[in-house]
Amino acid sequence: MSLVLGKNDSNELSGITLTDTGLLKVDLSSNSVDTDNGFAQVLLNSAGGTAVKADTTCVVQEDPENREGWNLTNSVAGTKFNLYYFDGTQEIITLGEVLSVYFKAFINVNSGIDSIPFIHIYTKPTGVGDAGAFYHSKIDYLYNNDNTIGIGEECVFYGESEPKTAFSNRKIQLNDKTVNGDGADSEEVLFLVVSSNSGAAINTLNTTINVLGFDASINNVSRNLNLVSSENPTGLATEATLLTVAGDTTSLDTKITTGNDTTLSQAQQVLVYGEVTSGPGTGELHPIHITNAGDVEVEIADFKKGQELMADSFPVVIASDQSVLDTSDLVAQGSLSSIDTKLTVGDDDTLVEALQTVVYGRKDASPSGLRALKADDQGRLMVDIDTDGVGLATEATLADLNTKITSGEDDTLTEAQQVCIYGRKDTSPTGLRALKVSDSGALHVVPTFNSILNNLDTLATPANGTATSSSTNMIMYVNLTFFGSSTNTSDPIFVEVSADNATWYEASEYFVNTNLVGAVVHYSINIPNVAGKYWRLKQTDTTTTAFTLIVNASRK
Repeated sequence: MSLVLGKNDSNELSGITLTDTGLLKVDLSSNSVDTDNGFAQVLLNSAGGTAVKADTTCVVQEDPENREGWNLTNSVAGTKFNLYYFDGTQEIITLGEVLSVYFKAFINVNSGIDSIPFIHIYTKPTGVGDAGAFYHSKIDYLYNNDNTIGIGEECVFYGESEPKTAFSNRKIQLNDKTVNGDGADSEEVLFLVVSSNSGAAINTLNTTINVLGFDASINNVSRNLNLVSSENPTGLATEATLLTVAGDTTSLDTKITTGNDTTLSQAQQVLVYGEVTSGPGTGELHPIHITNAGDVEVEIADFKKGQELMADSFPVVIASDQSVLDTSDLVAQGSLSSIDTKLTVGDDDTLVEALQTVVYGRKDASPSGLRALKADDQGRLMVDIDTDGVGLATEATLADLNTKITSGEDDTLTEAQQVCIYGRKDTSPTGLRALKVSDSGALHVVPTFNSILNNLDTLATPANGTATSSSTNMIMYVNLTFFGSSTNTSDPIFVEVSADNATWYEASEYFVNTNLVGAVVHYSINIPNVAGKYWRLKQTDTTTTAFTLIVNASRK
């Protein structure tokens, strides 16, 4: 009979255990599926895989380096891929509820922006103001070429917020976001798609994608779709290989015996070894020792023979039915009752003699231990007053600062003590940070503009008249959006800019697109990184018809 051993997570040898009925005990905790993060998977050549690939035209194959995921490459010019991983048919999520969209991929070729996949969000069409034939709005998240990505590096690419799933990979935000259509929070999501550029030069796209995912605020939803390329991972045993093993080991059938301890007459001889885990010979294997009687020899680890300090000794326990113990010192004292005459009691002024006793106290500082209390030659207890004053400044040392610190106004100082001023950083990573200045000594300030302010104008304008919106002051703001409607469906709407709110100039580089909705036109224009101070919209009637221009101005 043999004992089968295995190593645990601490690299220790331990016997494999059985249940009372002789069944092998198996711990499945390390094989659990991460269902908390919406784990799902789809096989490359399955029906589900075909649905995910959909209208993909480029090569989709197993990864040539045997890594997880689908390998996609444009070995033919003009080909691309679209991986659909949400279609809005079995659950409803609105655009405003989407917290994060992402994918995890190896970038095997990096020739620029066209080598990096991007993400689309399509919303369901409404029949009114749809921006495309099959969708109402489309939001794109593209790589902005603002990171260095190593060849073959596996990264998590995301739009909006970082994924809630705790990936260990480097995370790269796709921060070039474009919106085609209204892009309203209330719109229902139709598709989530990870795509490539069909215009990429041949063989400049080679990526292996293994996870497609998103997070949503509704019900704290997370989805992680794992892309699996093979149902038979390389290296696993197959039925054929197991049959080969069975054939090769038939000669052992007569060598290994079975049965209970009381019925075995002979058994295969096995020498049991143990591993040295510390000290000299760490990692070596040595056979376990037994006595001549067959008992296992055991040595208690760290046991020291002979007298040692209390911390290095084993405690001795007296039996519960122990008989009376006689004690004596070097001079025979008989039983414990003889000590009665040795111990005295009384006040200080009545005692003429007493048993000498040394009082100890504990020392916590290194080296720690017990130390006897000390007294001077007059019997007074000696006390060490710890004031924690080592290294504190004294009047003499402080006097040295008199010539170091200067005072006076800015126009009278010729030099001053150099001081670096720090401020506290509360966001992660927290800590202290030195204030920064420019080469000219100006304090470096980074404004944080998080507030959004909106203005609304409703401009009723007579025939042949001109409607101009209220001016929007962009001091302390960086982004500006105009949107609204007009009953004048013929004449263009112009953007104007001014430095003094008096003289206005047409900002010809900004063209206001309009969309006819019934008897009015809707419009919107986004002006990022605003440089001018005052901005407004203007529309002039040339059709001899009164009209109303509604202008919303939103700045951030």
